[in-house]
Amino acid sequence: MKKVFWIIALLFIFAPLQATAISLSFDPVSTEILAGETLAVNINISGLGDGAPPSLGAYSMNIDFDSAILSFVDITFSNALGDIDLWEAISFVDDSLPGSIYIDEVSFLFDWELDALQGSGFTLATLEFTGFSPGTSNLGFSNVIASDGLGYTLESLEFTNTQINVNAPVPEPATMLLFGTGLTLLAGRRMRKRSFVK
Repeated sequence: MKKVFWIIALLFIFAPLQATAISLSFDPVSTEILAGETLAVNINISGLGDGAPPSLGAYSMNIDFDSAILSFVDITFSNALGDIDLWEAISFVDDSLPGSIYIDEVSFLFDWELDALQGSGFTLATLEFTGFSPGTSNLGFSNVIASDGLGYTLESLEFTNTQINVNAPVPEPATMLLFGTGLTLLAGRRMRKRSFVK
């Protein structure tokens, strides 16, 4: 009877707690930019264990956007899965399809190293876009697969998409003044020529 009690007690102690939903979201520096400006957008994950399982060991996903409005520039991966320069992790990016960026990253660290390295939430990577033309583009997740430090698939992932508004650049007052001065001089010159002709 004592053995059964201790086995049940140990199961309760080491059983994982009911995890909150793991979610992916975008965190743009701003949701409004001008055409021609560059915008940084963080890809964040939350709902993991805080210094405990589950941690994130690998992921792959597509980031979808409107290529008529936004132009992909670059991506920078964080060190949350290990330092890529030290071969603690490896990453891959494919932006060959218009309007979609495929990214993946795999950690070579042990699960307990990932637990110690990661908190309950962190930034996976930072994307850079340039406003291509005026309009509103959705930023969305698709084909997302993620696994923990032991290689088990993380279930019940939630996604929060966002929108980026690209506005037409507004001419600066100095530009308008210069343009107006040029028009005035041109009009004055034409009037002088007419008066000499008569």
